[in-house]
Amino acid sequence: MIDLHCHILPGVDDGPETPEDALAMARVAIQDGVRTIVATPHGAEGVYAGRLSETQDRVDALRSLMSNNGINLDLLPGLEVYLTPNTPTLCREGALYPLNSSRYLLVEFPIDMVPPYAEQTLFELQLLGLVPVIAHPERNAELAASPEMLERLVRRGMLAQVTAGSLTGDFGSRARVTAEAMISGRLVQIIASDAHASTGRPPVLSGAVRRAAELVGEEAANAMVTTVPEAILKNEVVEPPEPRPAQRRSWFHIRRKR
Repeated sequence: MIDLHCHILPGVDDGPETPEDALAMARVAIQDGVRTIVATPHGAEGVYAGRLSETQDRVDALRSLMSNNGINLDLLPGLEVYLTPNTPTLCREGALYPLNSSRYLLVEFPIDMVPPYAEQTLFELQLLGLVPVIAHPERNAELAASPEMLERLVRRGMLAQVTAGSLTGDFGSRARVTAEAMISGRLVQIIASDAHASTGRPPVLSGAVRRAAELVGEEAANAMVTTVPEAILKNEVVEPPEPRPAQRRSWFHIRRKR
């Protein structure tokens, strides 16, 4: 399996503090069946603003450390970009960068809202030839309440990534129900861990894949952690299936009654 979103680089953001902590995360990932991890530190001012060359150096150092400790895990560079109106400019300048130097840019919104500038900024990123990948939409309060917003973005050629822990209930029942509905409605195409530690928020995917298989079948669920992220890392075109708006509206009506 491929974990496209993981905070595994030590001493960078709110991920592991030490190299030993990062090694513990790598061991957990291997045990779960993960073979490739994209290191995605937060690309936000005041958190981490390292350019691709710096991130690559950190990736190389951790990869060497894992190899010396008998951990056979492929590690690639990426970034989780906090979306601001200045994001397109920073991408043009090389201060922000996509996953594994592909066209796919992992972006996140504030947890409680979708900023009013979001759609225009995402469109500007597309004009640069980038494909925005919306991180953990099920944990965004506004997208959870108005899933048609996510559908609109997907129909405009963007992708979305659900957090594995949301599907297994680690973020509570609301995130779980929302994640299930977004997968059933074909609004997300990727499952990733968004891991920050070896425990609590570990880099595991298998439980989420099993739950997704119950919703959309084994082939589609496995694709979310194999063929889709592989295509992204190879910079190939990913064409998501047509969303299912009718199922999603039924789900939202049920949630409002609770």
